[in-house]
Amino acid sequence: MRRRLSAAPLTTWAEGAVQAAQADLGRGEGTFRRARAPLRGWQTHRSGWLRVVLDTPPAVGLTVLVCLQAGPRSPLRLAFGCRVTQIIDEPRRWGFVYTTLPGHPEHGKGLFLVEWQEDDKVVFRLLPGPRPAAAGASPGPVGAGPGHTSIPPCHAGGRVLKNGLMNASRLTTALLSSAGTRRRVFTGLDGQGGKAVTVFPRAVTDPQTAAAHAGTPLSVFVEAAEPAAVHLRVFTPAREKGSSDSAALAALTVLQTQLPLSDLLTVTQGEGPGAEDQAAQLCGGEWLLRQGEVQARPMTADLSSIGLAGQDPWLAQTERPTLVVQVNGLATLDAFAPDDGAIRALGQATGTTGLVLHAPGGPDRALVSFRAFAPLRGFAEDAASSNMLACLVGTLGARGDLPADTNLLRAAQRMPGQPARLSAQFAATAGGTEVWVGGRVVQEPEARHEAQAAGK
Repeated sequence: MRRRLSAAPLTTWAEGAVQAAQADLGRGEGTFRRARAPLRGWQTHRSGWLRVVLDTPPAVGLTVLVCLQAGPRSPLRLAFGCRVTQIIDEPRRWGFVYTTLPGHPEHGKGLFLVEWQEDDKVVFRLLPGPRPAAAGASPGPVGAGPGHTSIPPCHAGGRVLKNGLMNASRLTTALLSSAGTRRRVFTGLDGQGGKAVTVFPRAVTDPQTAAAHAGTPLSVFVEAAEPAAVHLRVFTPAREKGSSDSAALAALTVLQTQLPLSDLLTVTQGEGPGAEDQAAQLCGGEWLLRQGEVQARPMTADLSSIGLAGQDPWLAQTERPTLVVQVNGLATLDAFAPDDGAIRALGQATGTTGLVLHAPGGPDRALVSFRAFAPLRGFAEDAASSNMLACLVGTLGARGDLPADTNLLRAAQRMPGQPARLSAQFAATAGGTEVWVGGRVVQEPEARHEAQAAGK
């Protein structure tokens, strides 16, 4: 049918019949760039009953079949032809015009346009100009089977299509402001502890505003996703963060339910020159992120300023040097009271930016428990740190304390009031220990959402 319509003449414009619809999508250049994607992918013409038989972006001369279905399970589908007659591709406007073809239940043109206005607002404009076609016009049935019943096109197909076009602005707004879903990353076997992250699987018009209202310390926005590559942006309620292993793990877990992701892929976080690429792999039902090769060696340092005189520190690092110190058991680890000033001074004296304290054992079959401090990196204590665990695993490898019968260990991070459980995969290398870190990701119960909202 599409081949037949490709040579069909255009129907005439219905002067004075133009009806307009407009939706405000947000503000700024980023919103404008993201808002173009649904138009280029014909998403304004896709719903439970309306779809486009085409995967090609709009282009002048392109013939399009718009299909209507009477219901989700109905065998009745009607196809109408349109042709793209104009593309608007300007620095602050993007859109297209299409014109109906013979057999369409309505005659006229439709303009679909995203515009970044001078006042910084981004709007979606719909300017259809239909008028009912002649009484003899007839849509083409698609897949009509036994029991097919004809429906008068002007009173059925035309009315449905017109309503669908007028609702396109609402569909576009919904696509651009999809709700986030909450996950907890690095939880224990009971689903408790870890970090809360809100995942937005689709583009959002204003990610900073969405993050500010998400109710979690981190929000991650999926900019693009393919089987072997995922592009993310991470925000706190106040600013764009750059990258976060917790956010990446949450996003991968959500995307895994929606896309056929490869078991080994690349995660890109951030935009522009500062964007960071990281390898990710699915192992035993958990996503792990590559931390790199950790090199570790013993060093001499006076730890009396932090109350740990007589302990033997190690220096471990991937990109940033970390001081790793074993303490005398879990009770000592839990009782440690950090002094930010003393830890900062110790880091400056040893040329390190982080401090890891650890002890053998822990809950949920943990091989080791630890706490992580880094006032020189901008935080007093981290509740779940992939990089710090990687430094600890590299130290255990250099000391010969990693298990010989497996390449995977569980670790308990024991920040008071916010426990976490992490997984680390390791392998000895010529220069140190290769480490990947991940953990369990679970959906946060609705009851917890409500309790957090009530406490705001």
